[in-house]
Amino acid sequence: MKTIVRKILENNRMTQGVYSKLRYYYAKFNAGKENEKYAVEYYYNKFGRKLNLHDPKTFDEKIWWLKFNYHNPLLTKCADKFLVREYIKEQGLEHILNDLYAVYDDISEIKCIDQLPEKFYLKCNHVSGGNVACFNKKIFDLEKAKKKLSWYMNINQYYITREWQYKDIRPKIICEKFLENSNGNPLVDYKFYCFNGIPKMVLIKHGTSKADGSHQKENLQYENYYDMKLNPLNITDNSQILPENEVIFPFYYQEMKEYATVLAEPFPFVRVDFYEINNNIIFGELTFTCAGGCHDFKPTEFNEELGSYLDLSKISLYE
Repeated sequence: MKTIVRKILENNRMTQGVYSKLRYYYAKFNAGKENEKYAVEYYYNKFGRKLNLHDPKTFDEKIWWLKFNYHNPLLTKCADKFLVREYIKEQGLEHILNDLYAVYDDISEIKCIDQLPEKFYLKCNHVSGGNVACFNKKIFDLEKAKKKLSWYMNINQYYITREWQYKDIRPKIICEKFLENSNGNPLVDYKFYCFNGIPKMVLIKHGTSKADGSHQKENLQYENYYDMKLNPLNITDNSQILPENEVIFPFYYQEMKEYATVLAEPFPFVRVDFYEINNNIIFGELTFTCAGGCHDFKPTEFNEELGSYLDLSKISLYE
C-alpha cells in the first residue's frame, strides 16, 4: 500500500512538487542513518523488495554496493555537469561538447540575460533534473526561473540517494546552448551502459524532458533497450516502449559507441549519454549510479542479468 501511495503522489502533477520536497527533507532527517540500513529501507519503501548488499547479484544491488565502496575522486569531477567538460577535453573529444555561454556561482549573479541568445538552458551542475529552458528571451520569466533554481542550489543529492559522487560537488548554474533539431525531430537520448569500459547495452529514450526542461514523469517517457547490434531487448523500466517504426536511431551510432568506450575506460560502470543534433554528436552526461540503483525492470530477472556484467572483484583495479 505504501508503494502504491508513493507512486500516486510522485506521478500526480498536483502533488509532484510537494512530494519531491518532502522526499528531500525526509532524507535530510535520516542523514545520520548508517548506509546499509538506509539503503535497505529506501529500496524496500520504493519497491517492496529486499536489497542484498552482502552478496550483491542484481544490477541495483551492485550499484548500491558501488555507492558505499567505490569512491574514486574522478567520479565527483565527472558527475559535475561543469567540470566533466574538462574530462571530455582531456580525452580529445572537445568537439562533442555543447556550447557553454556562462557559469554562475550563485543565483544573485544572474542579473541580466541581454547578452544571451533567444533560446538557452540554465542547469544546476550538481543534481538531476535541475534545468530551466528559455524558449523566447522576450517573454522569459527570469525571476520565476531563479526561484526554481534556488531550490535546487540548496539540494545535496547525496542525502537523498547516498550517491557519493554528488556529495562534494560545489553547486553552480551553467548556461548552455538550447538543443533542438532544425528538421523538427524530437530530442532523443542515446544512453550507453558500459561495464569495465565496454558498452554492453544502449537505451534509446524519447520524451525525457518536459517543455520547461525538467524531467518528464517516467510513465510518460518511451524507453527502448537494445543490445550493441541494435537488436531489441524486450524489457521495460516503468516506461512505455515505442513501436520500432517510430524509434529514431542515430546515424552516427558507431561513432557514439567508440566515444562511449573512450569515456568509460577508467570506470567499472558508467552510462554515457549522447544526443544527435543536426548531424552532430553532442555529449549529454556521465552517470555512475543510474536511477540511484532503483530500477523496476520487467521482467524482473533482467536486473540480475544486467548485474552479471558488473564484476565487483575488479574494483581494486580502478582505485
